[in-house]
Amino acid sequence: MGGLGIGGIGGAVHGQLTVPKSGGGYQTVDVQRGTVTSVSSTSITVKSADGYTATYAVTGSTEVNAESAGIGAVKANDSVFVTATVSGGSATASNITDITSIGASRGSFGFPTPPAKPDAAGW
Repeated sequence: MGGLGIGGIGGAVHGQLTVPKSGGGYQTVDVQRGTVTSVSSTSITVKSADGYTATYAVTGSTEVNAESAGIGAVKANDSVFVTATVSGGSATASNITDITSIGASRGSFGFPTPPAKPDAAGW
């Protein structure tokens, strides 16, 4: 499921895609960008800017792009991007990108914090 990027697909906040499966056939994939409303070692609930809320199962095969603590580093109110496979009406997160955590850890990888964006007056 490459090509989705950290920010998702062209600014999309949530949606569903049908993609080819390796070995043949097709797979339904949910994508969602939003704010974590609850998280545990087995699930994550995300609310998008338009009010859409979804809960995804978290398993040992869920890739979590956050700090070294994985899902344990993801906190309520963090901004995330989730991709999940859908089967039988339930969605299992295949990837959780914690945008908040990645932004906060830039300095520890030697990357400078980006400058603040100028306000409407250009300051």
